[in-house]
Amino acid sequence: MDHELKTQLYGETYELAVACIFPLTDWGVVDTQERWLLNGCGSVWALPIADDGGTGFYFLLVDDEHWGQIYFAYKDEFFSTPHSDWPPVANGLPPCLGFVAKGFAKLGELMGGK
Repeated sequence: MDHELKTQLYGETYELAVACIFPLTDWGVVDTQERWLLNGCGSVWALPIADDGGTGFYFLLVDDEHWGQIYFAYKDEFFSTPHSDWPPVANGLPPCLGFVAKGFAKLGELMGGK
């Protein structure tokens, strides 16, 4: 399926796809985030909700400023971003995250090509 998902990372535009949306179960979103946090990756403010089947993850942000928004990060960049780099930049997010959608409804529209 042709998706209209795009993001800006480090000044470049990337076209994205969603391969798998993670279940909200112990072995889905919760387990994934807990394992990452134990390994010094990520943030309690960014829940991993999906992947693109290879090189990246989608996140649901739950901090006050970005509540409900969906962001994307490439795995290499995300895993090399330690806790201390959350949130170091002006918009409160590390530069490895690129904005995708204002919420699940908009993400669904973009996935459907609407």
